[in-house]
Amino acid sequence: MRKLCSIHFGLFIGLVGVLAGCSSDDDDDGNIGTPVESCDGATDGLECDRTSGSGICLDEECVTSKCGDGFIDKDTAEQCDSGKDNGKSGGACAKDSTYVCESASDCETNECRKDSTCEGNVCVEGEAKPDDTACGETDEKACSKGTCINIACTKASDCDDEERCTTDSCVDEVCKFATIADEDKDGVKCVEDCDDADKDASGDQAWYPDCDKDGYAATGAAPKDTNVTTLCASPIAPPGICGAVEGGWTVTPPTGTGADCEDTDADLNPTSLWYADCDKDGYAAMAAASVPSCTVPETAPAACADGGWTMREPAVLDVDCDDTDAELAPTTEWYADCDGDQFASVTAETVASCTKPEVASDVCNDPATASWTRDVPADEETADCDDARATVNPSVVDWVSAKIVGQTNLNVDFDYDCNGVEEPELAAVSKAEATCTAEASPTEETCSAHAGWKLATVPACGTSTEFVVCALEGSACMATLDVAHVQLCR
Repeated sequence: MRKLCSIHFGLFIGLVGVLAGCSSDDDDDGNIGTPVESCDGATDGLECDRTSGSGICLDEECVTSKCGDGFIDKDTAEQCDSGKDNGKSGGACAKDSTYVCESASDCETNECRKDSTCEGNVCVEGEAKPDDTACGETDEKACSKGTCINIACTKASDCDDEERCTTDSCVDEVCKFATIADEDKDGVKCVEDCDDADKDASGDQAWYPDCDKDGYAATGAAPKDTNVTTLCASPIAPPGICGAVEGGWTVTPPTGTGADCEDTDADLNPTSLWYADCDKDGYAAMAAASVPSCTVPETAPAACADGGWTMREPAVLDVDCDDTDAELAPTTEWYADCDGDQFASVTAETVASCTKPEVASDVCNDPATASWTRDVPADEETADCDDARATVNPSVVDWVSAKIVGQTNLNVDFDYDCNGVEEPELAAVSKAEATCTAEASPTEETCSAHAGWKLATVPACGTSTEFVVCALEGSACMATLDVAHVQLCR
């Protein structure tokens, strides 16, 4: 900016030159002439306060110009300003608002590098000299990657320069550094290769969106190339196409067998194994055949034409003990059957097992007779009402004359079939033997139908009384009186 010029002692011609400089626009701000009287509404950098010779407007106030205020003041020997991007500021501008360098002689030297240069008022280091070049004042120092380091050593770890593209060794108590050019021989220099031990990870690697992070991308996913600063490394930002799912990236091209059929399910990808499931119960036998596929195979397993496939691996507890029976699987429930009659109570203990448990349930009093059943005790037709007696269960059809002794859980004494009621075998009533002979042309069936108790009421279960028996003899229905017939029940 144009500041009030100081009149120095000297020759008249010098004074004229200084005064001439005062009339020019030295800072190229477009303001020549009288400084503004007020900074209200003025643009930052305009000159103000002519009497002080160093005023500029900043934030509508007239302040004293100083280094770092963002404006170049040539009257105070500023070449640039560290607070303003003027084309040669930033890295080229020092804190005192002078250029970092104007020639190579202004730049520091490094004995392990070739001479530095000054480019755009910025010092540029020279190329590193070969490793092992002598440096320093003793023979225990040498150049390594452009830096003078101590090379005295007793073991290889003393020589670790933390450079991944060098091999470090200690030979005769002196560190030796050898540059690795291209270890995986993929044509990419080690210093440009993020993994020089893997020839498949080098160069500008294409990364594909992998929403379920299973290592595979959906068919047609657009590639994203890493830039040179993240060579071979996965992009940091998650893929935008995955929506609410964070997602990841993969280097596997989504073509042919490398495409993910379902990029929202990590369990489904081209390497997913499907196992033959002949009984289609969701479990496979231990030695079941398997095929890799992203989707369920369309053809049936070779071992069973009507079978299916499952992704559940047949291992440890997930093995199907009988792949021909869909009701037998590791999740099959077995119910404790304490009396061994193949019926369990509604409160029976249950265990999940593909095979019948070998050890009796702890709730059973007699392990010798106890067993297990797969039949679910759901109602009176399937549940055992007395799991301590094998003669009492829903399958009983025989008529019994003796009541169930000692059973306190039953509502009646003769409920052997567990239906909740006592069923008498003979419920018919016949008041006299004449009822047998009443029919003129009886058959064996119609004759026997006239039989019944002689008394007017049906006797209780397990009791006996007179009973009229009707039987066909020739063409006549004849009556016989059983004086102590027992009423059977179930």
